[in-house]
Amino acid sequence: MESCREIVAFAEQTYGTVDIVVPVAAAFFARAFVDIKESEYDHIVDVDQKGQYFLVQAAARSMIRGKKGGKVVTVASVAYRGEDMPKLAMMTAYNTAKAGVVGMTRGIAKELKQYGINVNCIAPGLVYTKIMDRYSERDIRGFERKIPAGRGGTVDDIVPMIQFLADKKKSSFIVGQTIFIDGGQSIDGVIDCMLEDEI
Repeated sequence: MESCREIVAFAEQTYGTVDIVVPVAAAFFARAFVDIKESEYDHIVDVDQKGQYFLVQAAARSMIRGKKGGKVVTVASVAYRGEDMPKLAMMTAYNTAKAGVVGMTRGIAKELKQYGINVNCIAPGLVYTKIMDRYSERDIRGFERKIPAGRGGTVDDIVPMIQFLADKKKSSFIVGQTIFIDGGQSIDGVIDCMLEDEI
């Protein structure tokens, strides 16, 4: 993907070789499995999985050229496990893309370790982003009651883990892992209870 190569080229021209990459772009919408169009599926997979794949590839090439190693933190979601929240069902394309990110992370972690490039993944749960604007205050409070932490996440909950995984020394012994940042949302049984609610 040309745009991924352009991003890395800009980083190289501005800062030198790439040391860290965290691809965070995402696309999402709910659509029944039997109704989704191929173009809609392609859009979600292109942004959520393929985009990450080729941005990491371009960054890894820069890291290899630089011969200084590097850090990769991919971004999946608790949705990769195929679990949906009430009113956020019909997410099979999104679930598929995010599962692809987890599989990709494990594969490239094995391949890139020989170059001193460390690859891991984060899987956030419910995070307060613009996507939540489509839900009422009542819906959001309902989501929050089902999360053991009692609330959704914020950028401030996510960033420290990214910083830790991007640190050259602190996380050097963590390789190919997917780390949940979800307030306990993914604890066994929690999602099942949520799915019993009215959709």
